[in-house]
Amino acid sequence: MKILHLPVAYLPWITGGREVYCHSLCRALAPHGIECVVAIHQNPHVGEPLGWHEHEGIPVAVLPPLPELNSRKSFYTREFQELPGFEALLADVQPDLVHFHDQSGGASLSHLKRVKALGLPAVVTYHSPGQTCLQSALLREGRIPCDGKVDASRCTSCRLMATGMPRIASHILAAIEWPGINPWSESRVARVLSARTMTRTFQDSLHAFMRLSDAIVVLAAWSRDVWLLNQCPPEKLRLVRTGRPRAADAMPTAPRYPQRPTLRIGCIGRCDPIKGFNFLIDAIKSLPDLPLEVHFLGPYWDQAYGDELKRKISSDRRFLPPRLVPNAELVAVLADLDVVVIPSIWPETGPLVLFEAYAAGVPVVASRLGGPAELVRDGVDGRLFAPGDAMALAKIIAEFSSHPASLENLRKGIRQEGARFRRTFDEVAKEMASIYSELLKQPTAIEGGTLPLPA
Repeated sequence: MKILHLPVAYLPWITGGREVYCHSLCRALAPHGIECVVAIHQNPHVGEPLGWHEHEGIPVAVLPPLPELNSRKSFYTREFQELPGFEALLADVQPDLVHFHDQSGGASLSHLKRVKALGLPAVVTYHSPGQTCLQSALLREGRIPCDGKVDASRCTSCRLMATGMPRIASHILAAIEWPGINPWSESRVARVLSARTMTRTFQDSLHAFMRLSDAIVVLAAWSRDVWLLNQCPPEKLRLVRTGRPRAADAMPTAPRYPQRPTLRIGCIGRCDPIKGFNFLIDAIKSLPDLPLEVHFLGPYWDQAYGDELKRKISSDRRFLPPRLVPNAELVAVLADLDVVVIPSIWPETGPLVLFEAYAAGVPVVASRLGGPAELVRDGVDGRLFAPGDAMALAKIIAEFSSHPASLENLRKGIRQEGARFRRTFDEVAKEMASIYSELLKQPTAIEGGTLPLPA
């Protein structure tokens, strides 16, 4: 069996949860006799070398860039008039099934239509809210967790407010569709007046993904609910929770707080506003006398949000300089920490770092949202706090300092309840291999005949 995987980006050029997930899955599928090939389109801002490559045993094809990658039309329709090199790739690889790890860019609706025109089964994995949300984070008005249902009025108003439009004006414009307006015009007025039409266009593309995909894999229960709210047929949904990218190392034996005087806190992931790092910083700065260290581990600290955070922490030596850690070394690095904080303000689908932390025997303090809210047992093996509530987070951290036994109790909870977190990509691969096999036994022809190729 040969599977073609389509993420938008890949290792080693881009490092993120989605890329690590895709790569870990490809490697774990090999023992099941499943050959995996990865393909991406070159991102001009990254500059991945065109042609064939290999990353840790996985063949990776870098196709020419998509000519309309950043256009308004491709954003809403998830389609492109040209897919440079993709048809030749399909002919060369001849996959039995194509696995989409996004719904845009190099894993777009146009790619899905080409795949289905060949009668191949297609699987889509829901890695992040941006695959179904125009605002990318499932946050209404940028701050209120959303149920994820795409609604013409509500989503249009939300997107207009994100551009700075007053609430009342955005509500009025979101309720009206203006006939005769060219939605692809460069005119700002035309774009505002066609905002509701564009929301419906986005909704149509989402429904097309549902219709053409043979299975949609979700990594958390909340993600399944989002698809059901958007009228996805329940029989197409598969819940396959993530796992650790590698087997767990032995539980660490080095002294931990309070045996050593400094509480070590880790925050892992890309530096992006949705990750909520600023709330951890605010929590720590509200505890100026607490002896602790904060370790930020992840990329993209050289961007605007990262620059802002670095200015906030520059005068506080308790914050160590942010650094990158190779994936193969992450569990060992986490094992030297006392607690891992996941302060995300968007719903995580895993996240991978939660499984890594528990593999290292380190308690997790996380936002009561998305995947962590489903997995962390508050007060047993970790702690949960309201998303964006820096003072609630500060209270938990202060409690660890004043009552070290509470932290030790969480460590014991991990040891006692740890079976839930021993899941690795070996288990993920077994479940995905079963889904692939199931689909390959089913007819894949599109109802009503062959789907025409897009112009």
